[in-house]
Amino acid sequence: MHLRTRGTPRGLDYGFINSAPGTRWWDAYSDWIATERPCLLAVAEDGQEHWRVLLSGIPSARTDSGGRLIYYTLVLEGAYDTAEENEAVVLSLASHLLADLAADEQSRGELSGLLDGLCPAEEVDALLAAPAEHTADRAALTDRLLTAITALEPVRYEAPPGTPTGGSPDGRPRGRGGLPHPAVGPALRHGTGAGASAQPGLRGGGRGRPVPGTTRGPG
Repeated sequence: MHLRTRGTPRGLDYGFINSAPGTRWWDAYSDWIATERPCLLAVAEDGQEHWRVLLSGIPSARTDSGGRLIYYTLVLEGAYDTAEENEAVVLSLASHLLADLAADEQSRGELSGLLDGLCPAEEVDALLAAPAEHTADRAALTDRLLTAITALEPVRYEAPPGTPTGGSPDGRPRGRGGLPHPAVGPALRHGTGAGASAQPGLRGGGRGRPVPGTTRGPG
């Protein structure tokens, strides 16, 4: 589990504060997503033995030295042989991201509060300024992240009156727990190229990449 954010001072730009993924694999989807906006991307590619998930645009209460809002990005990667456990964690995170976005235009909600509580501004600044000097602190942050996120209970979707069972108000099917984008679960269970993206103006697709929607928001 990898967490990306930035520090308060001008020179402390966005970076991973606990550990960094081996590659920036999400850059391959830059035509479909914008990581500075709320985004959920789940990818499983043919011939690969692992799955990858990115959640981005999670706002912090912190701001940089210019008063601009700071965001978090979470990157998760795992193998198919532990898919059941991983799927529960990812679907829980996805449910909170979508619930926070539905409740607040800036998607500030429970995930924001959880990450801010784990990442005080002073600690974030120290980890970004001198990562080599804080190896133990970075490992401890990863442990705290895993403990806190694993303990999250999924937010269940409550269908409005008159909504068909198993569906959404617009008639599209929803996944386990009422979550939209049901390709997220299969992407973790099978290496069949399943993929899903949740971002305003985008809809989920297959073959390991999201499919553009008919419109896309700015950014």
